[in-house]
Amino acid sequence: FLTAWALGARAWRDGLRSRDSFFYPMQEAWSIYEPVGMPGEPILRYPEDEAVLDAFQREMSLFVSREISPQVDKIQRNLEREPGDERLLNRLGILYGKYNLLDKAEAIYQQMIEAQAGGVAYLNMGNVLRLKGELQEALVYYETAYLEMPNHPSIVASVASLSYELGQYERAQEMFQLLTELSPNTAERYSQLAALNADGSRAVEQNDFRETIVWVAE
Repeated sequence: FLTAWALGARAWRDGLRSRDSFFYPMQEAWSIYEPVGMPGEPILRYPEDEAVLDAFQREMSLFVSREISPQVDKIQRNLEREPGDERLLNRLGILYGKYNLLDKAEAIYQQMIEAQAGGVAYLNMGNVLRLKGELQEALVYYETAYLEMPNHPSIVASVASLSYELGQYERAQEMFQLLTELSPNTAERYSQLAALNADGSRAVEQNDFRETIVWVAE
């Protein structure tokens, strides 16, 4: 698809320059390019769902890589001048994470953690694992980030929301209360964390907080 799209876009640009590109209503187009059918009764064989999904994911990864390659190249050039710079590595990890290149993001944060990076690296590693569905492991990283930076609103909010998602309501409400003290504005975004049913069960669906994942730059 990406190759066909690129070739089509190039043909259109070339046509604009030579004034050969036009939009044709479908009926008029058929008078110029007669529709082609298949003789007899065609036998269509559809691929397996898993094969379609794999092919789609490969195309999406390729598309995303092309889209972000200028930003990645710029960060990597800076890293060549400043190897191991935590700020630059974190920016690269966030870029991969936001575009769902989670294995690449995880490798970046693992590198930072092994180099004794601070709480932000643990928080963002937790984000990566949370997006991968490894929720218990993500909470371990969130809690580690909290131990290092106990007054960081985004870290406190992350511990609170994931604890709620995992059904650890007492911990979630403890962290939410701390969040209201540290940053009332941030706490407003997570106000549903205070919502429990009369029997102590969750009052909010567990996926509601996925959109509140915060990537911290520094």
